[in-house]
Amino acid sequence: MALDGHPLVFLGQVNFAELPALPEFPEHGLLQIFVGGAQAAHLVWHPAPAGGGLLPIPALFLGKAGRAWHPFRGSAQTQGLAITGAEAQTDAANDHLHPHCERAADWFERLPADPRVEALLRDHEARMDTLRAGYGTHRIGGHPGFVPFDPRAELDEYRDRGLDRVILHLGWEPGLIESGDGGEINILIAATDLRARRWDRAVWYEDCG
Repeated sequence: MALDGHPLVFLGQVNFAELPALPEFPEHGLLQIFVGGAQAAHLVWHPAPAGGGLLPIPALFLGKAGRAWHPFRGSAQTQGLAITGAEAQTDAANDHLHPHCERAADWFERLPADPRVEALLRDHEARMDTLRAGYGTHRIGGHPGFVPFDPRAELDEYRDRGLDRVILHLGWEPGLIESGDGGEINILIAATDLRARRWDRAVWYEDCG
C-alpha cells in the first residue's frame, strides 16, 4: 500500500546480471518496481536474489484483466510479460547533450558571440530528437522521452530534482502495454542517486498521447 492509501501496482523486475554493462547501473542484483497513486516509486532491491535470477511474480499482482488501473493488458497482466530481444534496449546517458543533467550546458537565453556556438544551439533540439528516435520501445538507461510534454519543466513535483536517468521506460505496445492514450511510463532517478543506489528517491511518471 502506498503512503497516499492507493494500492501499489507491480510494474516489473530487472535482473542486471542479464543485461549488458551499463555505466552507473549495477552489474548484478535484482530490482523490483512498484508504483502507486503519487509520483514516488517504490523500488525493492535484492543484491543477491535467490537462484541468481528473476523472482516469482507476487500472486497478489496477477489476476483478472481489467482490474483497477494497470498499464498491462490481457495475458501481460494475468500471467506477466518477459521483455527481451528487439523489444528491450539499454542506453548509456550523455550528460553533455541532454537538458536536466548535472553537466548539461545551459542552452536557454544564451547570446552566443561565436557563430559556431549559435549553430550548435540551433541544432540542439534536432539532435535530441534523433537520439531519442534511436531508443527502443522499452528500455533501461538513457534519457527519458515524454508525450506530450516534459514534466521536469512543467510540473513542480518533478522540477529541479535532477531526474536525468531512466531506470525503466515502458512504451506503447498494443494489446499488452497500454498507458493512457498512446502514452509512456518512465521510472526516473537523479544520476547522483543512481550511483549511490538511493532507490528510495526514484519517481515515476505516466503520460498520455
